[in-house]
Amino acid sequence: MKRADLVNCPRCGRLSATLVRGQCGECLRQEHAQLRRVQALLADRGALPAEEIAAEVGVPVERVLRWLRDGRLFATGETVRCRRCGRPVRFGVVCAPCRVELAVALRALQKGLRSAAQPAPAVRRRRVRREAPKGRFDLW
Repeated sequence: MKRADLVNCPRCGRLSATLVRGQCGECLRQEHAQLRRVQALLADRGALPAEEIAAEVGVPVERVLRWLRDGRLFATGETVRCRRCGRPVRFGVVCAPCRVELAVALRALQKGLRSAAQPAPAVRRRRVRREAPKGRFDLW
């Protein structure tokens, strides 16, 4: 049986056999609890700016913005911008129009790759059956 390699959690420094999302299990549980508190706050009070959410719950603003980018929270203000065009984004890192454009371009690329991957149709040659002329090289 292979021994699991122990690594230090970059957040708390604890030794852990595995890291999920770059952190140990305890840090992950704490982050999930913070996310649930933020979701409860938003359910009670409605949409709030990321800075106000961070101050109210006691989490770093960067973490709230990461949750927005990951699609775990939805934004109403202009807290997150599209990485492609700069429009405000409700969730993720790309706005809806850019997402559609990227999906269309990806489908066209996949179609082009599929057609290039298929071998060219083989040229069918017609076989001509030739019979040896009778008696030409017969010695008997």
